[in-house]
Amino acid sequence: MDLIDLLAPYLHEDIVIGVEYMHCWYWVSDLCQQFNLPIVLGHALYMRAIHGGKAKNDKIDSLKIAKLLKSGMLPMAYTYPQAMRATCCVAGCT
Repeated sequence: MDLIDLLAPYLHEDIVIGVEYMHCWYWVSDLCQQFNLPIVLGHALYMRAIHGGKAKNDKIDSLKIAKLLKSGMLPMAYTYPQAMRATCCVAGCT
């Protein structure tokens, strides 16, 4: 089952996809762009400073991302367009 199948029941509603900026964020961004779904990329370092916590797993992280997104407190990172990613990697952007 892929991400779109999991989101299918909610696609008729106003949803925003929140993702933590990690090494594999780009495929979610590309998928959301393909299906015209809004996506917000959270800055991992600043998110950690806000919600901290010793326990870390997908369930805890997803809840914290959702709460930060809903409250408008999610520190955002720049979502590099697909065409610019190779340029960014060569230039050493983060």
